[in-house]
Amino acid sequence: MAIEVGQYLIKQTRIYSGSFAYRQIWGTDEVDVTALFSSYNLGGSDARELTIHFDIRNIQNDASAPNVIVRVKEKIDGTNDCTLDTLTVSPSDSPGVVVGPLITHRDIKITFQLSTPLSADNQSVPYTIERRTL
Repeated sequence: MAIEVGQYLIKQTRIYSGSFAYRQIWGTDEVDVTALFSSYNLGGSDARELTIHFDIRNIQNDASAPNVIVRVKEKIDGTNDCTLDTLTVSPSDSPGVVVGPLITHRDIKITFQLSTPLSADNQSVPYTIERRTL
């Protein structure tokens, strides 16, 4: 069954989930967390709608109590990224971060940057990706 959304026709919805370990050695560097996804690559030239859910409670509960700066980027010319959106999540905010829905046919990258380095290594970050083929 297909569902029409605006001018797009949704052909298929797939759900991918997994988790990655956020490393203490990354300090306050901006880290491409989509490169850590084991279940799905956000790249591609097909038209698709993506919604990505992150559970960052383990980072928020770290003794260093960092703010998490989340950036959504899109590859604009095959080489360079353009930042589409930036969100800062404090330890007192909800532990769930939702990126999207994004309708795109370009490579998408999501980065995390912490305001202070983690005090403990390998904080688990579960994620779920909803991908709809258009």
